[in-house]
Amino acid sequence: MPQLDEIIEEIAASTDAELDYTNLFLSLENLYYSPLDLNTASEEDFNKLIFLTEYQVFSLLNYRKKYGKYTTVYELQYVDGIDPLTLKFLLPFVEVAEDSGQKKMSIGKMLTYGRHTVMTRYQRLLQEKDGYLPIADSIIAENPDKSRYLGSPDKLYFRYNYQYKDKLYYGLTAEKDDGEQFFNGAQKYGFDYYSGHFQINDLGIVKKIIIGDYVAQFGQGLTMWSGMSFGKTTNTANVIKKARGVHKYSSVNESAFLRGQAMTLQFKNFTFTEFVSYKPIDGSVSSTEDTVFIEDEQYIANFLETGYHRTPSEIAKRKTINEFISGGNLSWSSEHLRLGATGVYYAFSDSLAPNSQAYRYFDFSGYSNANFGIDYLVTIPKVNIFGETSISPNMGISSINGAVFDLVPEFKMSAIYRYYSPDYQALYAQPFSEGNKPYNESGLFVGFQIFPRKYWKVEAYYDAWKYPWLRYGVGGPSTGNEYLVQVSHYPKRNLDMYVRFKYETKEKNNSDIEYGVRPLDSYVSAKFRYQINY
Repeated sequence: MPQLDEIIEEIAASTDAELDYTNLFLSLENLYYSPLDLNTASEEDFNKLIFLTEYQVFSLLNYRKKYGKYTTVYELQYVDGIDPLTLKFLLPFVEVAEDSGQKKMSIGKMLTYGRHTVMTRYQRLLQEKDGYLPIADSIIAENPDKSRYLGSPDKLYFRYNYQYKDKLYYGLTAEKDDGEQFFNGAQKYGFDYYSGHFQINDLGIVKKIIIGDYVAQFGQGLTMWSGMSFGKTTNTANVIKKARGVHKYSSVNESAFLRGQAMTLQFKNFTFTEFVSYKPIDGSVSSTEDTVFIEDEQYIANFLETGYHRTPSEIAKRKTINEFISGGNLSWSSEHLRLGATGVYYAFSDSLAPNSQAYRYFDFSGYSNANFGIDYLVTIPKVNIFGETSISPNMGISSINGAVFDLVPEFKMSAIYRYYSPDYQALYAQPFSEGNKPYNESGLFVGFQIFPRKYWKVEAYYDAWKYPWLRYGVGGPSTGNEYLVQVSHYPKRNLDMYVRFKYETKEKNNSDIEYGVRPLDSYVSAKFRYQINY
């Protein structure tokens, strides 16, 4: 499927962040084999296509409302806001079905006439890693916990998926990282990681039922967002997060999902989603003698999200903490307005210990926490206004608000202002930010997208931010800014190229001073990139 690879490459090239695109690839693969019917697809359906902007989704629906049913996919070239590159990406995922009426499907048919997919992958690095080399006695004397990897250098991956159109999904994913054991030692059941899911859609007012592993994504990611999340990209017109609610998870990131049950109900303009998750997670659990009660109290020192279990010390931290998450979302939507309210509660088997480091003074500690947020999206011709505000029990507040302007086909603009309080506490939030955290940041982002001539596109953004509290490696309030300019050219259907320049300034501690208070210095980075695809 070269078209899928091209889309993933385009998305990956638009950001410098290192993300796991497995779940995105699988989602697009599902749509590739079961295209959306242009005459029945909803806003939620079109939002599965991550490269579409909110205005483009609005235009697709508005065109159908204004002119009636689509008769051919080639009508898409007349839809306002659908540029040639978007049209190229969109065509493989949509169709005009011969019969767009709703048909009742039996469970038996859905379980019988679907598509089975099996994928296996084997990897092995030819060079020998340090983890497999003998360890000198002098190093062991200094660090008794130092150990070689217990497993083989082989990395194994297995995935089985079943899909019947967009109605039924189930599957199993398994992975063994290099260095982990396989059917021996700590991994008596083979792979180190297993993930399974079952999802069925459109059972009357029940829009979704999921059992197993899934992700939950609501609003602008300020209250609850698990799984993959995009930040700043060169696609400056697509800055509004596409919250898909709850949906199945089949990737290999061992900490970015929920495990349990979720359900979405829809009645007219109202949609309600509830979710419950319970799973063991990795972390360091320690004990300390409580001198008041004269007993040992167990506490969580930190969480681990690497997913590696190769050495005795890593294995000792595997699944040592039980995590419980429960929450829900209620949303109301009309043609031009969507309002939502999200609440999430999470608790752990042991108390998370307070951190003594100054920059982590406001971090959450204790057994449990919660977040509640309200989000909105206003969609009117040529303009989208969006935002979310969320609060934690300690009264920490964070808010993000923005707008996207699609005034003329040749020019698009976006602007986002965010204020994330230093004392806002949220462990499962992933909003738009510079520091990849939902707290201790305020900033203004402005982006432009210009089409000066046919087959040419210019994208640029400027982002300025401030950290009101300390950060790791930064001993005081600090500021930063960056700008990016990218010029793309698409001279032929199978040929495209772009040139990109990015310039960033950040404040960090002066590394030349070893003791005492370190003043902040500005550090500058500049990146230049040219890429051609044929």
